[in-house]
Amino acid sequence: MTCHILGSVISVSQLLLTSSSWTGDKACPTAPPSAPLTIVGALTALAGTAVLGASPALADRDVVAFAHGGIHATPALAGRVIGAVDPGHHYTGQCWTTGDLVKDHGISNPNWVRLKLAGGATGYVPALYLKGNDKGNVPNHC
Repeated sequence: MTCHILGSVISVSQLLLTSSSWTGDKACPTAPPSAPLTIVGALTALAGTAVLGASPALADRDVVAFAHGGIHATPALAGRVIGAVDPGHHYTGQCWTTGDLVKDHGISNPNWVRLKLAGGATGYVPALYLKGNDKGNVPNHC
């Protein structure tokens, strides 16, 4: 099914949205004159939401460990340990998520940070082993 917005340029990647008139064919009902603005406005809102929602999740963040802690395959204490963070060392944090509650160094925290590891692998470290806030200073939720 194809519907046409005449005199329109719609490019979500460039966020350039304009319209002048709407026509329909047999598969598309003819919309009232106010429809193009409504449709374009909705597309603009959706495109803006998609772009704004996606960009923070793509940003990696430098994180620094303040204590030795295990890197797990999943955000769970029972998850296989695949490495460790060491105090003062820098790592690449991708996002944070909620997992098992971890209690150590007088702190309790359910947040885990996904780290980018060598060879493209990822692993999860309890955020309490990282400097910063309760999410290891990683603003992006997984």
